[in-house]
Amino acid sequence: MARQDLDQRRLVNGAASSSGAVRPAKVQCDESPLALEIFTIRNLMMKVGDRLVAPIGLTSGRWMLLSVLSEHDEPPTMSEVGEHILMSVQNVSRMVAAMEEDGLVRRVTRPGSGRATFIEMTEHGCAVHERACQAAGAFSSRFLAGFSPAEVAALQDGLGRLINNLDLMTDDTWSELHEAWHKADAASPSGPDREPNA
Repeated sequence: MARQDLDQRRLVNGAASSSGAVRPAKVQCDESPLALEIFTIRNLMMKVGDRLVAPIGLTSGRWMLLSVLSEHDEPPTMSEVGEHILMSVQNVSRMVAAMEEDGLVRRVTRPGSGRATFIEMTEHGCAVHERACQAAGAFSSRFLAGFSPAEVAALQDGLGRLINNLDLMTDDTWSELHEAWHKADAASPSGPDREPNA
């Protein structure tokens, strides 16, 4: 193959480094709008949240779990907490165990409830959560700076609908979407089994 042709293929299929090695070509994914922004927001929220409540012995995850408990009039079960924050019961159980050691929550049972385990905040956990809520006020004022109440309401509505759509994709519907995607990918001229520039 002529040198010129090789260089041209490198430009099409990947950039050539100074050593001659070919770097993978960058792909712009325009088929999933908002995905990158939402991933970025999630990562920044966790980072900022961790820093905000670290002085009172919390992480973003612990703060979220305490907030869920505060919204229930009666102690919820592990499963109910997991459903609320879309987390597996195993992950909730691990987090609760660590928080129980720190005196933030406790696991309790109820007569007639079988083997169900309920979670409730301790007095210490309630005090820590109250301090976290005070910090949340300062966070929200900066996080939502420049947004009107109407814009915040519209964002909440839109994000709620996105969450619902994603939640639906965690059931059997996802396997159907996955199968359809693979069929479309196999039929594509640039599918996984196609040679570049074939």
